[in-house]
Amino acid sequence: MNRTQNQGCRIGATAVKQRRVNKQSFVNLLGTLIVSLVATGPGFGPGAGAQDQVPAQPPTAEGAPAGPGNGAFTPARKTSFDQVTRQLDPGGDVFVYLATDRWLAGLATNVSQLRDVLEHLPNVPAAGREQIDLGFKMLIDAISRSGVEGISGVGLSGAQISQELHRSKLVVHYNPGQGEGLLWNLLGRQAHPLRPMAMLPKTTALALFGDLDAMGAWTFIERTVSDSGDAGLAAGLREWPRRFEQGAKLSWTNFLASFGGEAGIILTLDDSRKITLPLGPQALELPEPGLIVAVKINNDTLFERVSQEMKANPQTELKEEAGLKICVMPLPLPLPVPLQLTVASSGDYFFAATSPELVRAVLDARSGKTPGLGESAEFKALRQYLPAEGNQFFYAGKRFSEALLEIQKQAMQSNPLMAGQTDFFNRFLSVNDAGYGLVVGGHTPSGWQLVSVGNHDCSGALLMAPVAGGIAVPAALLLPALAKAKARAQNIACQNNLKMIGVACATWALDNGDQFPFNVSTNKGGSLEFCARGDGGFDQNSFRHFMVLSNNLGSRPQILVCPGDSSRKPAADFLSLEAANVTYQVRSGTDVNPKQTQEVLARCPIHGHELHCDGSVTQGHPQ
Repeated sequence: MNRTQNQGCRIGATAVKQRRVNKQSFVNLLGTLIVSLVATGPGFGPGAGAQDQVPAQPPTAEGAPAGPGNGAFTPARKTSFDQVTRQLDPGGDVFVYLATDRWLAGLATNVSQLRDVLEHLPNVPAAGREQIDLGFKMLIDAISRSGVEGISGVGLSGAQISQELHRSKLVVHYNPGQGEGLLWNLLGRQAHPLRPMAMLPKTTALALFGDLDAMGAWTFIERTVSDSGDAGLAAGLREWPRRFEQGAKLSWTNFLASFGGEAGIILTLDDSRKITLPLGPQALELPEPGLIVAVKINNDTLFERVSQEMKANPQTELKEEAGLKICVMPLPLPLPVPLQLTVASSGDYFFAATSPELVRAVLDARSGKTPGLGESAEFKALRQYLPAEGNQFFYAGKRFSEALLEIQKQAMQSNPLMAGQTDFFNRFLSVNDAGYGLVVGGHTPSGWQLVSVGNHDCSGALLMAPVAGGIAVPAALLLPALAKAKARAQNIACQNNLKMIGVACATWALDNGDQFPFNVSTNKGGSLEFCARGDGGFDQNSFRHFMVLSNNLGSRPQILVCPGDSSRKPAADFLSLEAANVTYQVRSGTDVNPKQTQEVLARCPIHGHELHCDGSVTQGHPQ
């Protein structure tokens, strides 16, 4: 393996050291370098050359070697550097600290100022200003309640801890008294023993478990929407419980109250049973998969409702055993895997699985009746380097990676476009190296800590985790407002398309005896012989008439597709134009001409807009 010794650099009180670069960590290394370059911007102290050996503790400003331009100093502003970096692993490939308090404190106020700027832009219609105001109001409220403004610093480290394993840490810190809000409490208020790890059967290939405050999330959404001032959005949200109850025949309030604050999913791959997938010229043989969802519950409301629905099928079997209620319904589907829809209730968990055997395997592992995944050498090797307590964990086993690699290789070999390139992609994507790892996340007394151990360095992926999480909540809350804005934009764009079609028709008529193409013979460059009038005079061969207008439409066939029409795609050019590439319907006939200014010339079947012969557009309603 190639080794590259890079001179370390200290940025303020932050040290980043590169020791080893290999092909598996290339992408992560690139992300780390970008972060390092960003850190050298204004607000950080002068750099200093670091020694080849990283000290046992992260260096401080006072510990910097004396020299020209690098005398000892005391930082003028106190940050959370010490609190964050003491949780990281020094001496590894990555060691980064970023103070975020100046960026995030007052974030809601800054967003509010951005809203004011956008609302005062010229040519923004009143309705557009309303949409901007609504979207930003919801975003500002979500930021204020989320707790994101309380983040004082973020730290990241990555180090190789054995010949095969790497450990990465991500720390998100808040100052005392700042740990309130959805960001901090949605996924667990306090770390605890990770008991679901004992549920994992030995065939587990992939598992994800975590705390989730469903009632808290719903309350957050209700308050945010209520305070937004959008009556339509608030009414829609109030309607949701009624629709849920009507469809599920279960009280929405009781459903949320039955949730015990934890859920997870397990994917198993059983090597003792094989399935055959018809992938490519050769069938691919893989371990038989199984899937089970586990939800911690406060009562049997969920099981009773689902099993009641399943019992309508005469093939359903319902059994009650000591500490277990199980309901099984076979599903005769044409799949390579035998499928039996299974729901069960045992203790404080509800299960939904692809077979009753999988439910029993989980319960046997939980009770210690049979050895589970936790007894395997691979899992033990990972677990010893991770916190004993947390709020979430994610496990990806080697058998899962191996199965994916087999599918990937088979797909590349069976694709003629990949011929001769398989070796290149194998080397570039490292498809011969099956990855595996275990991640534990937990709410600490001063923030969140995410620790990953695996055979690949994933510090780059950890760097992106808070970004994705921070965007997800406000994005979800903004979706309804953005959907309305998108619909309005499509509506306006559709009208503009019709106006351009009107201009093209009028221009063509000026050069052709004041007639539109459908009233001029094909011998004279028109499309009269293609007319096929339907209901209301709207022509079934509209695309033929548009082909004649190609020059007048500026050779832009995309104009002929309404932005709200997801069933049609623009043609590459007018020569290949077909009915499937046109949304707008032309109305043909001798009474449709430039002199009959109020006659309808074309319409949009999506929005109901109508183009008149004088080029004006009447706004309609969806058909």
